[in-house]
Amino acid sequence: MWLTSLLVEGTQMSTADDITAFSLSAVYMPILPPRALLVHILAAEDALAHDAYRTVTCFAVQLDHVQHTGVVSLLPVLDLTLIEQATIRRWLIVSRWPAWARADHAVRKVLGVLEAPVLLAAAARHYMIPLPTLAKAALEERLPTMRAGDRQLVYLSTVAEAQERKLLHHAPGRPRRS
Repeated sequence: MWLTSLLVEGTQMSTADDITAFSLSAVYMPILPPRALLVHILAAEDALAHDAYRTVTCFAVQLDHVQHTGVVSLLPVLDLTLIEQATIRRWLIVSRWPAWARADHAVRKVLGVLEAPVLLAAAARHYMIPLPTLAKAALEERLPTMRAGDRQLVYLSTVAEAQERKLLHHAPGRPRRS
């Protein structure tokens, strides 16, 4: 299990260490946009040592960069703006795509992705990809999936991302080298 803390200001992300330069006070009231966010991301491994993002918790912060002071709301932010969602989502995908592909549905929902995971067979039907192709890609970790008992679940967007990354190929045998 690992925890990462980030400071999000608009579309800019930095480590939460940058906030230690500010003299902060805590309040129990919401801070409305425009605001900075203190984001805590928890990832954990399953029994097969596959990591996944389990929780994303955001706290609103108002920073005064001139006086190096700020206010942190101790109330978690549940309604992120589209820019905040996109910024955090982009960082999660770039940082660890397999963990994003296996992220809990609640994490993806907070970040504006409402799609629920589907069975691997349903994804194969949706994209008209042979099920053995997807199953082999999942076995070789080219397509990150989640286990639910003896079934494998995947987000449809993960299959599309794997295709964009050229991790799936539809012809038997090895893919051609360019």
